Amino acid sequence: MVNCRIFFMVLSGIFISSCVSIKKLNYQVDRKMHTPDQLRSDVDFIYNNLLEKHPGLFWYTSKSVFEKRADSLKSSFVEPLNSREFFKRVSPFVASVNCGHTRLLLVTKKFTKYEKDSIEKVGIKPLRQFNYVVKNERIFIRNNKSGDSSLNPGTEILAIDNKPAATVIQILTSRIPSDGYNSTYKYEALNKNFSSWYAAVLGDPDSLNFSFKKRTDAYNKTVKTYAVKKQSVTVKKMTSAELENKKKADREIKKMRYRGFDENKKPLLSYKILDSGTRTALIKIKSFSFPNADFDRFFKETFQQINNEGIANLVLDLRDNGGGSLRASRNLFSYLTDKDFTYLQRADANGRFLITNRKLSGLLLAPSTWLANIL
Repeated sequence: MVNCRIFFMVLSGIFISSCVSIKKLNYQVDRKMHTPDQLRSDVDFIYNNLLEKHPGLFWYTSKSVFEKRADSLKSSFVEPLNSREFFKRVSPFVASVNCGHTRLLLVTKKFTKYEKDSIEKVGIKPLRQFNYVVKNERIFIRNNKSGDSSLNPGTEILAIDNKPAATVIQILTSRIPSDGYNSTYKYEALNKNFSSWYAAVLGDPDSLNFSFKKRTDAYNKTVKTYAVKKQSVTVKKMTSAELENKKKADREIKKMRYRGFDENKKPLLSYKILDSGTRTALIKIKSFSFPNADFDRFFKETFQQINNEGIANLVLDLRDNGGGSLRASRNLFSYLTDKDFTYLQRADANGRFLITNRKLSGLLLAPSTWLANIL
């Protein structure tokens, strides 16, 4: 009994400590106000860290312009702000570095298990009731999880909280970093995480006014937190044959983990013949970075297969590929040339990163012997 009591007390202590830590964090994130002097000091901290650690800080914006932006930002702090408001002010400044790997992230509120369960019972907030498509300064519904089944995929969202769609997109994309002057990545970021970006910058209220357009009809609708009724699920007992087939399918999926899977369980790395008559094949690479990835194996197996099948035309599909490992993309290129090449003309780095700049050779096969075209 003594051991049990001690164990319970230890667990209780951890739970209480956890709750206290969460309360402190949430107070810091949402409620604590920071003085103008503290805010200006934080801007100096951000700028000095960028100056010290970023190898290409002034590639796209001159030092004089960047410093003017920092001074203008600091002079704008005339009253106390909380962390969220500070993020809204400073994130465009950081994004103006035009580096996809340099961003300011907002620390969000944390919840205890009890709070999470309570929130789940209340329902889905308005923003999360839709998946979104952002295209050409317009917003559309991709999927509808709200209680209004009439909002079909493709319904246009003209405005959110009385802000026109183009204005919402401009507000959000100004805070999303991308490499150089690339705007495609910003739209892809919104397509994947629109509700998260909107919540971080413009808030995540329990009630939100939308302006929808279906065909030629436009109308306003207030979307409120929606409690999804859990439906009872009847689990059918599998026969021995079905169970064996499932195990076999699971083993096949496990064997293919090195190719990765997207949210629809489609492989991130795939190869197929498009037209045997013209000897045309397709390689689709949705990412150069994901868990359990083995790009070396995939490229070796795929290009060996291409060589064996005498493929003359190769289509490379890199759509929706957000980047990732330099090694992976470099190895892919090595299969597409029979000449020595330098993958990086120049590599700048501050700190602990080591980047080699040696010449590399094509791997395994000489493409000129079997590929007529690479598209």
